[in-house]
Amino acid sequence: HESNRCLSKMAIGTKRNSLTYPQRRKGVNDIRGNLKFLVAFLLGILLGRSLDDYKSFSSFDPITKQASSSIKHLQDVPLRNTSHVNPITGVAITKMQLLDPFVVPRQTGFSLATIKVGDSVQVHSHRNMHEFFYVLEGSGVFYICNSGNTAVGPGTFVHVAPPCEHGITVNNTDLKVLIAGVTVGR
Repeated sequence: HESNRCLSKMAIGTKRNSLTYPQRRKGVNDIRGNLKFLVAFLLGILLGRSLDDYKSFSSFDPITKQASSSIKHLQDVPLRNTSHVNPITGVAITKMQLLDPFVVPRQTGFSLATIKVGDSVQVHSHRNMHEFFYVLEGSGVFYICNSGNTAVGPGTFVHVAPPCEHGITVNNTDLKVLIAGVTVGR
């Protein structure tokens, strides 16, 4: 019985491969045609999505359909409040937004923040954002979920991956920090 099964499998295999060349070619062409359609369809979705994303940017140029480049001088950049508030004084921590959020897809901006002595960024997390800090001046303490409290000073780089809890405390001197973020997923 086993030998008969093997023979019948071979016969079936032979029959499948016994299609004439034009018949086999037609099947390949159908697959290629469908594949081309699928690739074109997916590219259309991706291009449409990225165009829609760009349309929401503050520096989107509707004529060139691109984000525009910029040069900013620190003295010309106004202070903006961050979403972080000193829990004792109720005063917002401020920043100078050098690159507005999402001018570059998934980039949440690029800013210079000064956290004053006595201020703190409460422990929080971001579900889908990597956050990057580079200390320019001053000192402080970063709390990061997997490292605990760590003293930071000029030249310190901190990367916080989602959804790691993190916070900043400043006790001795104002802390001047460059901050950037990149979103991942949805």
